[in-house]
Amino acid sequence: AHAGELLRVSVAGDEVEGFVVARLRPWRAAELVAVGVAPHARGRGLGARLVRTAERWVAAAGEARLELTVQDGARAAVALYE
Repeated sequence: AHAGELLRVSVAGDEVEGFVVARLRPWRAAELVAVGVAPHARGRGLGARLVRTAERWVAAAGEARLELTVQDGARAAVALYE
């Protein structure tokens, strides 16, 4: 990741459980690019923790807003971000 990009990966043992990608954008709000949680790691709050990681990173960079786009029908994603 570049200085204006965040990539965090959550690993337990030798398995990737999830990840978050965010980026700073000049003259615009920061963007939450992607959050992913492996099926075996769902239901334990990992997605919410990854989003909070991105929020803290954005705030530390001096940005006040973090935007995202959710695809139609992505109910689990909408529930995570609400």
